[in-house]
Amino acid sequence: MKSTRSVRELLVGTGVLSARQENLARLETWTSAFIGALPAAQACVVGPYARWHIVRDARRRAARRPYSSRAADADVSGIRIAAASTAWLDHEDLDLTELTQADLDRYLTEHPTKHRGTRAFIRWAIMRRLTTRT
Repeated sequence: MKSTRSVRELLVGTGVLSARQENLARLETWTSAFIGALPAAQACVVGPYARWHIVRDARRRAARRPYSSRAADADVSGIRIAAASTAWLDHEDLDLTELTQADLDRYLTEHPTKHRGTRAFIRWAIMRRLTTRT
């Protein structure tokens, strides 16, 4: 990966390739690989969330100002948390459509560091009518 980055920098420097926001490109590449490695049922939910919510928002932010490595790391974390949430649902033999407030409270109690990312994912799922307001 480091050698690829070095070659790309050389090609950009010589004008063969155009410059791009590398952190955004890294997020896009990582997202595709991560979603591709998920079980199919999880990928069906996490994929649209990652691509159409997280990555799309990152592109909007990158169009206004440089997209930092820290922003990319936060977005990766949000996607990982969504995947962990769906994995937990699978483990508990629950479907997102039947998630209750009690289930969500139990998940957040068991995973106290994932509140912010889980909130964003659940809010997205409610807006897309993938679950009801819990």
